[in-house]
Amino acid sequence: MELDYQAETERVKMTTISSDTNHSRTLLPSPQQAWVHAVDSRRSLMAALQDDTITAIETDLLMGRCTIESQSTIRRGVDSVQQQHQQDIPIMAHPPNTESDLSMLDFLQMVSRSNPQDQTGNDDNNTITKVIKLDFKQMETVEPTLKALVDNDANNNKFKTTDASAILLNADILPGPGRRQPGIVTMHASTFLETCIQYITTQQQPSVRFAFSLGFKTDFTDTTGYTTEDVQAMTDIIRQYKLVDRWGVVLALNARLLEKSLSNFDSILEAFPSLQILVWTGKGEPPIPQSLLVIIQNYYQDDMSHRIGYDCQVRDGEGLSGGR
Repeated sequence: MELDYQAETERVKMTTISSDTNHSRTLLPSPQQAWVHAVDSRRSLMAALQDDTITAIETDLLMGRCTIESQSTIRRGVDSVQQQHQQDIPIMAHPPNTESDLSMLDFLQMVSRSNPQDQTGNDDNNTITKVIKLDFKQMETVEPTLKALVDNDANNNKFKTTDASAILLNADILPGPGRRQPGIVTMHASTFLETCIQYITTQQQPSVRFAFSLGFKTDFTDTTGYTTEDVQAMTDIIRQYKLVDRWGVVLALNARLLEKSLSNFDSILEAFPSLQILVWTGKGEPPIPQSLLVIIQNYYQDDMSHRIGYDCQVRDGEGLSGGR
């Protein structure tokens, strides 16, 4: 049974994703982000968009049924609203859910049209002003989502990000602690990355800033943590596709598992000076003790602290605070 720790948790501004000024094309969002996690319904999305203290939104994508008729005027990736309503389409939902009141197209329209009027009085300029992390759970959702983001429709609608926002393309592309059995990875690294790159590079005049958020399939109860082989496999993939130099990479690592294997990531941080780590706790996972968070923060103090972000639920003596 999955426990709803989210409802008990107050979020604090703990997440850091910083920029490397040596790569102007791979700048990631500014260091201070306040995250909200699992924004997979209209109600939660509206709440996040209306909250000025929230600067970053994480959402999950899979194929399923949208329970209400789409309100989107975007016709990218599907043929019609009627078709959307009758068959599985990309929706915002976390497994095992297969239904949602929020389709991918509606999500994109809502996040891009929630911003105040610009100086010209245009309130329909498709500008995305918050950091958006798209956590792809099924490969079938990737192509239509990217097509919607980078293609112009007949009215020349074009999504844009700002200097403070970006689209983080997230997937668990490698097996990891507690999840190493054959067939466990559904978002295969080569398929996911090559599909993303194909669409990202079609932007003749890039208006959307993309970066990659890459992780491992994990079980937070595993007692071993990440191995050196895990780190080397991720290093090889990042190097093969030149991801850091071309767009930027954030490694998404589970807090409990990272604490067991902190030194194993020294090599990848050294190999890619602009690479970042985002430490997270997941849906259904109990909050971490404050002492565990302190261990991670102390390990990455001084010259490394600006490269480490936090999206965690944290338990302390006075109650719950923090993150994901």
